[in-house]
Order: sequence, then structure tokens, then C-alpha cells
Amino acid sequence: MKRRVLFLCTGNSARSQMAEAFLRKYAGDQFEVYSAGLEPAPIHPYVYQVMEEVGLDLKDHYSKRVDEFLAKMYFGILITVCANAEKKCPIFPGLGERHYWPIDDPVAFEGTEEEKLQKFREVRDEIEERILAWLESKKEDAIRTGPTIEQREDAKKRVLFLCTGNSARSQIAEGLVNHFLGDEWEAYSAGTAPIGYVHPLAIQAMAEWGINILGQRSKSVDEFHNIEFDFVVTLCDNAAQTCPLWLGPGRVKHIGFLDPAAATGSEDERLEVFRQVRDGIRQEVMHYLEEMEVGFDGKATGNL
Repeated sequence: MKRRVLFLCTGNSARSQMAEAFLRKYAGDQFEVYSAGLEPAPIHPYVYQVMEEVGLDLKDHYSKRVDEFLAKMYFGILITVCANAEKKCPIFPGLGERHYWPIDDPVAFEGTEEEKLQKFREVRDEIEERILAWLESKKEDAIRTGPTIEQREDAKKRVLFLCTGNSARSQIAEGLVNHFLGDEWEAYSAGTAPIGYVHPLAIQAMAEWGINILGQRSKSVDEFHNIEFDFVVTLCDNAAQTCPLWLGPGRVKHIGFLDPAAATGSEDERLEVFRQVRDGIRQEVMHYLEEMEVGFDGKATGNL
């Protein structure tokens, strides 16, 4: 699976378009590359001209708004190429890499036509140099870190369960997978707006099955910027909507459940809601793993 890269600037009319083209040229076999803008404008004619000078035809490129990708595509790497995009970039709570490459906007350069064209050439060359240097650093990182998840036969698959408060649903899912499928999986959970504690009834419902989640804690998705996941599962509609772009190479799926923490009634009645959600998550997780054909072979420490 290729990692997706998004280059982001303001207009998506010059810098990000050049970067997209160069990365496709040099590493299109490794990355799936896109570009977008916060306030897209037509691609500047000089972009086509200076890129043709180095053998790259951008006639199929077009300017795109970043909103086109929201809730539709997930990226492992985000690279902003202007200060405005870095400052106003939509919140991409993520697991992958984020880089800022401050590059002058050739469209804003003032001078004669020949001077403007020369500025576009300078920016083009700077972007190409950055791309090549970045790719070289990726090679060095691979040497230092060793084989990837896909290359390590004994590596566990990583899954992140995401909800809003990270107090109940995602905590239950994390506990279930680590308890029953710990030989095959590393499960984590997080919230888009964590409330800071694990709900006592979630702890109680899991304890009924002999699963101790007292050591788990409510945490923000921002803590996982440096971890890549094979699967990301959103467990509530709010998390799916407020996490529009997920920076990770793995599959993403939404499996919604009602929030048991919002249940009303007596404590016994509320506990019963937690049990129902626990049972539902158990069933859905198993179905999801089978559906995704990830090679689960029943070697875990229990049965879901």
C-alpha cells in the first residue's frame, strides 16, 4: 500500500503543484501524491512552462480546494509549503508525518516578465532539491529503524479506536482487542476531545469478563502523531466528522455505537447499556477483522 502525501499551500496554483509533480517523478512507486489549496486559484501559466523545461507535463493538473479531500481521503504525510497554509491548515489529527517547507510564492513576485519567469525557475529548483533531500532522509530513516511493519513477519497489526471523549466506547474496544487478540494485535484508543478519565461503568462492565482496564487512560489523538496504524476505527459519528483527514497508511472504517456514558436511569440500568455496547463492540470488531482479511488465524488468547 502506497502512503498518501498531500502538499498544501494557499492557492494550489504553483508551489504545491510543482511539489506534487516532482514527488510523482522521483517516487511515484512509493507514494500516492496529491496537492490542494486553502483558497485555490488557477494554475499559473509559468508553472506549465518551467516544468516543461525539466520534462514534466502538468496539463492534467488542476487547482483543488482542500475541502475536496475532507472525510473522503486519508493521508500519511502532510507537507505545507507556505506560511499561510501552515497557519490556517485544517486540523488534521493524525498519525503520520507533518512537515513545513517555507517556500517563496513565485506568483506574488513583482518584476519584468523575464524576472518573474526566472523566479518560477528558482522556486521550481528549490522544490526539486527539497524533494530529493527528503527522499534521501527517508532512506536513512529506513536504515536506522529497520524493516517496516509489512516487512516484519512477526509484527503485530496496530489498530486505533477513536471516539469523542475516549471514556467508554474506544476504551472498551482497546481492552477487548488487547485481551482477546493480544498475540496478533496492538490496540490503542484516543478521543478527539478527551474528557480525562475512563468511565467507572466501562471499567465495571469489562471486569465482568475478567478484563482489567484500570491502567488505561483518556487521551487525545494528538499523542499518536508518531505512530502508524494498520487500521483506524471511529466509534462515534462525531469522531468520524471531526477527524476528516487521517494521517495514516492503514484502512479506516466507521462503526458507530451509542454513547453509553450518555445513558440515564438507575446505575443498574446504565450498567446494562454499557454491557450492550461492550457486546456490540465485541461482535463488530470480530466481523471487521474477518471482513478486512488481515490474516487473523485464531492464535489469540481468547475468543471474541
